Amino acid sequence: MLSFLEITLLNMRETYDKFMHRIKNEKTFFNSSAINSLDMRTIQCVLPKQNNPRLIAQQGAFVLFGFKDAVSDETATPIIPNKMYGTAKTSSKKNSGEKIKIIIKGSEKQKILDELKILGISNSTMFPEIDNIANELKNQYAKPR
Repeated sequence: MLSFLEITLLNMRETYDKFMHRIKNEKTFFNSSAINSLDMRTIQCVLPKQNNPRLIAQQGAFVLFGFKDAVSDETATPIIPNKMYGTAKTSSKKNSGEKIKIIIKGSEKQKILDELKILGISNSTMFPEIDNIANELKNQYAKPR
């Protein structure tokens, strides 16, 4: 008879194998031996190819969430500061996954924008077209009336 841990590992392996099968059907050249199956349960940060002016300017990355844990039936979840700037509400609908809605207090908007600016994130870095850069420079150097 299999132990609970063995059953859990077997279920994880089955989920992993199905996922790899789907990828190989779409990308026949995919090498699944380069993937550690335990990494499929964690949150991963992926840096894309820097082949697009917007991606380069945004210094973009993608966050991938792993499979559900066979024991707790939960995926790893990021920590959201619940009362710092507003509130976070979690809802789950059948077949659509978990959704987190973050409601930011209007009074905190400028504070958040200022903190993002310190980190180098602004409208002109997110959307580096010339009109956005010009607007930001105009606002930065405009004389107060």
